Amino acid sequence: QSAYAAAKAGIAALTIVPVDGTGSLHLDPDFRSQVTAAVVPAYGSYQSADQGRVAYAVMPFTKDGQRSHFVTAYFVDREFDELAETIWLYAVAATFAWAGLVLAAWLLARRILQPIEELRSTAATITETDVSKRITVTGAAEVADLGRTVNGMLDRLEEALDSQRRMLD
Repeated sequence: QSAYAAAKAGIAALTIVPVDGTGSLHLDPDFRSQVTAAVVPAYGSYQSADQGRVAYAVMPFTKDGQRSHFVTAYFVDREFDELAETIWLYAVAATFAWAGLVLAAWLLARRILQPIEELRSTAATITETDVSKRITVTGAAEVADLGRTVNGMLDRLEEALDSQRRMLD
């Protein structure tokens, strides 16, 4: 017999069992006295030693001169525990996703900047006496155009230096 049917029939019983069938909130004398004290429909909260925070609604009614109460309870801490676990899992997943994105961005930046690094290192090896080094140019992007321009400049510089050496010889 359900708690509602028992209350409607005037049976002075208070039975509260969570949906999963565990718990003994209805046996807690402090909770019983708190909800059975209601003379008008009310709601409130209760801190249970076994169940944690409990939100409840109570509907008192009288049948054949006997007062009874229909009580529904919601076990808040259980829901918050599940929510906290879900948030933790999302945080872990987001951290891994963020780390993956950072790694991908770093690899992409290295790939994009690699021709510029090659340009820098080649320019660093050019000396007053040796301008024969050239930049390896691949692709058709702006960096490749820059490499071709620098190579052309080095060709002209090498030609000018060779011309100067020939004149001095």
